[in-house]
Amino acid sequence: MIAEYSGNLHSVRVVHEFVRELIDWKEWVKDQKCDISQDHITDIEQALQTHDVFVNEVSINSERIIRFIQKAKCLQLPSNFNSHHLSRGIDELSTEWDELNIFCSLKRETLVNDSASLQYSIELDKIALWFDSAEKMCTSQELGKDIISASIIQKTLRNLEHDFAAHNQRFNSIVLGIYDFFPNDHKCLPSLRNLISSITVRVEEISSLYKQRCIVIDQSCYSYHLLQQIADEQDWVDEKLNLLESCDTVNDLIQAQKVLKKFELLIADFNLRENRIQKLEIELNTITSFPHYSIVNLAFGTLNNQWSHLNVVTKERKKNILGNISIQQFLSDCFEANMWLREIETLISGGAVAKVVLE
Repeated sequence: MIAEYSGNLHSVRVVHEFVRELIDWKEWVKDQKCDISQDHITDIEQALQTHDVFVNEVSINSERIIRFIQKAKCLQLPSNFNSHHLSRGIDELSTEWDELNIFCSLKRETLVNDSASLQYSIELDKIALWFDSAEKMCTSQELGKDIISASIIQKTLRNLEHDFAAHNQRFNSIVLGIYDFFPNDHKCLPSLRNLISSITVRVEEISSLYKQRCIVIDQSCYSYHLLQQIADEQDWVDEKLNLLESCDTVNDLIQAQKVLKKFELLIADFNLRENRIQKLEIELNTITSFPHYSIVNLAFGTLNNQWSHLNVVTKERKKNILGNISIQQFLSDCFEANMWLREIETLISGGAVAKVVLE
């Protein structure tokens, strides 16, 4: 009897110890389930690292719990009066343990999805920010305001075109990545869809604005090109006017002939220049709606006035030169006649005339 009682007492003690350990394990599992259900996460990456540490701890205790449950089941003997309590506790522990593992898996999946959603949102925000800056460049009234800087702005817009294409391609790649990563019913998709929709609209608007701005800048560059051509012609006209002033009247017939040749060389390309100026006028009439037309038109008006003045001066100068040559020729003829008369007088005074007549 004493031996049997001692054996039962030992069994009771063992069962009691298992029950106490069972309670401890149940409390631990309960605490872990409470920790894993917390939603106030501010740093997803930190939460992932913390969760990985947590999962590792659960994994370490996994074998211990399994061994404990197996040993505890061995104590579920009819002779143990606490056997039914132990059995119920083991079942509860097994259930909660299974739930904990399921929660761990779901929690990690949630954190991974939240992390991916955050990264995609950050990338989309970067894309949206770049498109905002591109829109400001396309809508800025300062761009192309200065006709001289139009060519520089044109290069900037060409570079912007390449950047626009690259960011648009990046945006499309992100969108494909989002729809490949998340299922259609995922809770993160609505907010991401709103971002995608907003950026898509922005891309279309900016693309239209960019095309309009390119047209304006190209027109400004063409206006500046005409302005440069007008300036070249103006320089030529000014140069010819200065040269015409150097064709001074000379008292020597030979020098007068040289001045005439110099003048003829000077005006040799007048017809060519006149054709070029007429062509500029035709081109000017095609850009009346272009930016900076008033500047180009004013410059051409100055050129046209100077060109008309050059033609007047040219005609007067030629008339003066030809008149000077005529005068020099007349004076030369008079000089020769005078010399001939003096020779006649000399001959007469020497009696040579009579001799000549007789002969």
